[in-house]
Amino acid sequence: VQSTSTFTVSPALSAQIGSGTEFEVSFRFTPEDYKDAINWAIVDCFPILYKPIIDLSIYTEDDLYQYQVPQNIRIVNKVEMESTSNSDSTDSRTKGMPWQEIPFEIIDDGLIRTFEFKNELAEDRRLRIHGTSILTQLYNESDYVEAIDPQIDLILYRAAHKLYADLANTAPSTDVNRYKEQATYYQSLFVENKTKRSRRRRSQRIWGHDAR
Repeated sequence: VQSTSTFTVSPALSAQIGSGTEFEVSFRFTPEDYKDAINWAIVDCFPILYKPIIDLSIYTEDDLYQYQVPQNIRIVNKVEMESTSNSDSTDSRTKGMPWQEIPFEIIDDGLIRTFEFKNELAEDRRLRIHGTSILTQLYNESDYVEAIDPQIDLILYRAAHKLYADLANTAPSTDVNRYKEQATYYQSLFVENKTKRSRRRRSQRIWGHDAR
C-alpha cells in the first residue's frame, strides 16, 4: 500500500517475523519479459546459432540469370541444379539426380536479395539452395527452438544480459551498478562459451573477382 508503505505477503508466512528483520524487494520478471528477452537473444545469436534450410521451390527459366533468395534463408551457402527436368519420377536414376553445384553471386540492394549465375541455366530444372536462417522465435510457452544443450546456454546467457541491462537503464541510482554487474556477468559467460558451443557453418561459396 503506497500510502502506508505496507506489504501484504501471500500466502501468509507460517511464523511471526521479528521486529527489525530486513527484507530485500527486487524486480520480478514477467513471462512476457522472459519471452521478449529470449527472442532478442535468438536474433542476436545469429549466425553463431542457426538452423539449416534446404529450399527446392525455385525452377530455372529461359534467359533468366537472377533469382530471388527465398525469404526463409538469411545466408546462402551453396546452390545446386538437378541434372534432368523429370522431377516427378520415382526412379532415382531419372528424377533429377544427381545435383550439380553451380557458382553464384549474391546481389543485395538493401531491399531484395538475389543470387546471380554467370551462365544461362538449362530451363525447367529445380534449384536446391542450401542456406541458414535464424532459429525459430517464441510466441507462447508451447513453442520450441531448434537448439539443444549446450547451445541453448548461449541464448539464456544473452537473454539474461538483456534483462539486467534493461533494468540498469530504468532502475533507481542505488541499483544501477548491481544490475550492470549482473548484465556484465552474463555477457562474460556468453563470450566465454561462444566459441566452443557455437555451431560451425559451412563456408559460403561464391564467385571470386578472378573467376569473373
